[in-house]
Amino acid sequence: METKQCSYTKEDGQQCSAWALKGEDYCFRHSPGTRALSLEASRKGGLVKKTEIPLEAIPISTPRDAVVLLTKTINEVRAGKIDTRVANTIGYLAGVLVRALEVTEVARKVDEIRAVLLVRANPEKD
Repeated sequence: METKQCSYTKEDGQQCSAWALKGEDYCFRHSPGTRALSLEASRKGGLVKKTEIPLEAIPISTPRDAVVLLTKTINEVRAGKIDTRVANTIGYLAGVLVRALEVTEVARKVDEIRAVLLVRANPEKD
């Protein structure tokens, strides 16, 4: 059976660009048999799904801790335990946190170097 374009004509006169369902003339959106389901799916698509299980707090104070968090998140997405939008947010925030931790570490090392240089530049006289 060959695939064909949806036969629905839009208000502006253009044909729907979606593919028709197998054995039908219309796509999922425009088929009389699935129209109500399509509208409901569109309505629900904009709603944020709630996480089914409460997520445990994971302390993150090093980039290595962020790797553990991301590993757990990946596995929870694969198991269907958390929504991909929640996982994307966790991934984004973990990346921001890792950058902040790295900047903090660099700033700490710069402060240590400054302290050493100040001591060498101003040796105490005995």
